[in-house]
Amino acid sequence: MLRHDRPETRRLKLRFGVRSAQRCARTVRRVIVWNYRHRIEYHRVGQGGKRTLEHTEVVDDHGWYFARAGLTSEEWRVRYTHVCADDFLERVGAKPGQWVVIVWRQPEGADQKLLCSVRIWWRCVAPRGRTDHSAQR
Repeated sequence: MLRHDRPETRRLKLRFGVRSAQRCARTVRRVIVWNYRHRIEYHRVGQGGKRTLEHTEVVDDHGWYFARAGLTSEEWRVRYTHVCADDFLERVGAKPGQWVVIVWRQPEGADQKLLCSVRIWWRCVAPRGRTDHSAQR
């Protein structure tokens, strides 16, 4: 398919004109290939501090790299990881307790790199529509 026949180019031509549409279509194709792949591991902390890996989530997210006024990059990474963990643990209906959340950067074609590790205390939120955790895996 020729570049000017692609559906995204046709839509942009109607809105912005031929030359602008071709520039916009090239930009859109470049933006789609971002590589912000991360693996987030959720370890439950049990008796004696023993960690058990209970969940793993792979995300394409660059939130760890935003700069925030008044926070160092390390403080921001800890805060963002805590927000991501709260969201995920609520969605899966995780049991209450202590968790260690580890974030690994996994770029394609390169070795993974430890980004941060955070210990959190999670409160119990049952899965939607349930009042207990009997459906836990």
